[in-house]
Amino acid sequence: MKEALQKPAVHIGLRNLKTALSASLCALIYYFLDRNPAFACIGAIFGMGANMEHSKLHGGNRLFGTIIGGFLGIFLYRIYLIFYPEGDNHLLLFSIGPDNYISYSLNRMLDTGVGVVMSLLINWLLPRERLDAWQEALKARLPRRKG
Repeated sequence: MKEALQKPAVHIGLRNLKTALSASLCALIYYFLDRNPAFACIGAIFGMGANMEHSKLHGGNRLFGTIIGGFLGIFLYRIYLIFYPEGDNHLLLFSIGPDNYISYSLNRMLDTGVGVVMSLLINWLLPRERLDAWQEALKARLPRRKG
């Protein structure tokens, strides 16, 4: 009975660490560029998979979805501007003004791409097989605990 009440051990897997590394590197790069890293970090998170194939699949889906959504948003905003050239209909709740909606959309596509590429790079540089070998080598060097 006592064993059933014990809390499960916390496990932080290699993919979690690689995701954190990828998002952190995006945030660091964007810090020096003086840009908001939110969309790049989201791209990095969604772009990290268990292996390179999963990263390509998930990151590619995220990037292509963002590109399709970005161009669709540009198109719909353009239609909106035909009816409201000043962009002054606040009932439609657009948060981007009529002067910068294209640059905003293109920047979001670029930021997502940066995050996805960062995750692909991290997964390519640190594949699971290499990390497992490093982990085993480290375990072999550490002294064994008694008891």
